Amino acid sequence: MALAHAKQVMALDLDPMDKNFPKILSTKTAIMSAVLTATTRVNEGALRKKNNDRIGQLLDELNARDPADELFS
Repeated sequence: MALAHAKQVMALDLDPMDKNFPKILSTKTAIMSAVLTATTRVNEGALRKKNNDRIGQLLDELNARDPADELFS
């Protein structure tokens, strides 16, 4: 029901001469704020920089090395 009301309000034209202009503008602003906040929360994981953990890869490389090669090179 709230989503239907929000769609209805967002479909309203903004006429600066309308006596309800400030209320409609305020309501549209509040709706957009709520939508952007919800979108940000949903996409929070996608917005964060991925932390590529290379410790496992570095340990594999160290374990693959032959210590004798380093001593005699």
